[in-house]
Amino acid sequence: MRFYWSILTLEELNMDRIAVHALDPKSANLYTYSQELKSWHLDQAATENFFNDTKDQTSNYEEINHNEIYALLPLVDKMDRRNTTQRQISNTQRSQIRKSGQVCTSAEMGLLTKYLRQRPTTMPWLKEMVETRSQHKRWTAVFLYEKDGQNRRKAISDLRRNSALATSSKGHRLQVQHRKKHFSLDGQRRTYIAVEIKYVKPKSEESRL
Repeated sequence: MRFYWSILTLEELNMDRIAVHALDPKSANLYTYSQELKSWHLDQAATENFFNDTKDQTSNYEEINHNEIYALLPLVDKMDRRNTTQRQISNTQRSQIRKSGQVCTSAEMGLLTKYLRQRPTTMPWLKEMVETRSQHKRWTAVFLYEKDGQNRRKAISDLRRNSALATSSKGHRLQVQHRKKHFSLDGQRRTYIAVEIKYVKPKSEESRL
């Protein structure tokens, strides 16, 4: 994963805002961070602009290392839904929550929970994202740690006691696991411990299918 920042210009407001992006080199997709949703969203327009910029001598996208990203994320403003352009961007990002493969968590970007200074379980629309992915039998990484230990065990315990996430809208129960995840960050291969969640159908329901 490679990280960049750029300036988002809102011409009708004569205003510039910081935008933060993550590039997945394997898929060549660029994701943009949403301060409103605390998640990373597939951004087709930014992807096209990014690869067009790389052909020029000057670029609107400045690469940063993954350690710098923690300081930049709090500088990203929330979309002001009173403004037409920003409301359209916000609506697009919200709609992506229900489309598997278009949204990622910070943990899935290789960002460690310790340095994010966020509570991943309070991420808006987390439950909807997990429900959508669970339909495709996909896990969602919520916490990410440098090594296994007490923090990982506490995260799993907290998730299992989280009443808001315990059951999906269809009555499926939350399942929690941890596993190693490998990332390429700043040209180095790194192995972290991810805590992941997924909704699972009760066995009695599966037997009727």
